Amino acid sequence: MEINSLRESLKKSEKEYIWEDVPLAHIESEREYIWKDAPLERHNYGRIVERKKIRLWQIPPTTGAFLKWLIQLSKPKYVLEIGTGIGYSTLWMAEPLSHFDGTINTIEIFSPKIELARENFAKSKLKNIELLQGDAMIITQNYPKPVNLLFLDADKENYLCYLKNLEHNFTDGAIIVADNAVDCDYMMDDFLDYVENSKNYQSVILNLDKGLLLANYYHE
Repeated sequence: MEINSLRESLKKSEKEYIWEDVPLAHIESEREYIWKDAPLERHNYGRIVERKKIRLWQIPPTTGAFLKWLIQLSKPKYVLEIGTGIGYSTLWMAEPLSHFDGTINTIEIFSPKIELARENFAKSKLKNIELLQGDAMIITQNYPKPVNLLFLDADKENYLCYLKNLEHNFTDGAIIVADNAVDCDYMMDDFLDYVENSKNYQSVILNLDKGLLLANYYHE
């Protein structure tokens, strides 16, 4: 769906961004893990810089409802999420995808999060989720599937690397959604500048929750 059309739809649908139940709507997110348990120093794993504990941050319900609405509207077949966490955002997307045989692959590197995500996916009984365990920097370099919609909610400083790695996977008009585009913009300046100034992208930043960058990718 083109950004200009989406702007109009957003104006008409503002009042619809309310809480809707999804599988496991009240997923636990309060556990903390010590930074020494993290395998790679160049990842922050959801840790606030200089803090020693890793929190299981999740998107707000309103962002989840927006992702659900966006999928219902655009009907992507192949969704890729970078930053599974414990699966909360994944479930928001997987449920509407299941109504038209859409699938979601989701990447996570931190083992404690992966264990909880697998438990949550099993409880949801959704069958269209594939969890890819490992370093997204490596996985995105050799990702084998097309991407109709990409949701970025991982280590902000690596958003641009992930995006460039996946550009050859994007279908024409592919949708990119990046979380924390307002509250953590200083961590992804290179990514935001690249998308804004590239002739291949049409983008807008939505003032929703932590700020969402929403973009379409077009082949030359």
